[in-house]
Amino acid sequence: MITYHVQRTALALALTSAALLASAQTALQLTPEQQRFHDIYKELVNINTSNSVGDNTKAVNAMKKYLVEDGLSRFRVKVILYCE
Repeated sequence: MITYHVQRTALALALTSAALLASAQTALQLTPEQQRFHDIYKELVNINTSNSVGDNTKAVNAMKKYLVEDGLSRFRVKVILYCE
């Protein structure tokens, strides 16, 4: 009897969670500008820029790509590297 109630409760919880997740996804529709910002931010967060093994130049070049895509002249965007 207890097992039946546990299974029933687990099923109800799973269905409720699925319904909430589905409604949250439809409620969080991003505007095109918000989606672009999200994509850029996600790309930058996923680039390892730690001092020991990261690649800051990769992050800078990613930003340069987006600046040029948005209309800034590629000749006006300069990447200056500092080497020790």
